[in-house]
Formats: sequence, structure tokens, C-alpha cells
Amino acid sequence: MTRTRFVPAAAAAIALISLLSPPLRAQGWFYGPDSSLRLQVSPRDAEVFVDGYYAGIVDDFDGVFQRLRLEPGPHEIVVYFEGYRSHHEKIYLQPGRSFEIKHTMEPLGPGEVQEPKPVPPPQPAARQPAPAPDPSNP
Repeated sequence: MTRTRFVPAAAAAIALISLLSPPLRAQGWFYGPDSSLRLQVSPRDAEVFVDGYYAGIVDDFDGVFQRLRLEPGPHEIVVYFEGYRSHHEKIYLQPGRSFEIKHTMEPLGPGEVQEPKPVPPPQPAARQPAPAPDPSNP
């Protein structure tokens, strides 16, 4: 009889802890009430960049159960495909919500130049230590 009382109590305790604990962050990834992005973009082989970082291709994030999971907040999404105009969208993802992007990419016109692939923003430069004083020069 003790065992049957223990199992529901343990399940209730685990549920309470998970509800009250803050979201966890590990190595830059977000665990908790995340946001998701569904892409319905043609062509499906187009590359997806989030804030300048490569995330995959559209086909990875276009199905019923396929989503690009992202930390809530502002993001810049760029869809890039060689020979087509890139699609830029600035979005704000809310916690626990899903956002959908629908777009058909347009081929470049005659004489149009392909824009370069997105690149991540530059990282802040590491501070260099001050040079040691020269003992021969007082």
C-alpha cells in the first residue's frame, strides 16, 4: 500500500518542481518555454539563417511536427538560395508561441547581383593585457 501512495506523490512533486523552476540554459541553448518557427518557403532547398547563423534548410522546418526551436525574443530570419532574391524578416518570438513564415522566393532578374550569404555578427574583441613596464626605462 505504501508503494501506491509513493508513485502519485513523486509524480506530483516532479510536476511542481518543473513548474516552479526557472528555464535552464546550457551552452547557449534555451530549455524551457521556447518559441518555434515554421517555414513554408519555396524552394524548399533554400538555406535558413537566424541572426546570421546557419540553421538548416527550409525542408527541415516545414512539416507539421518540424519546427525551428528558438529562444523567445527578437530575431532576424534570412532565407537564401543561389539565383534567387533573399527573403529577410525581423520577428519577435513570444514564449510558448509558434510563428509561421510563408513566402515564395523570386528568381533574380537579368543583371541583378546575388547578395552574399549572411554572416554572424562580429564577436567583441578580447581585451589585451597592458604591456609590462620596461625595467630599463625608468
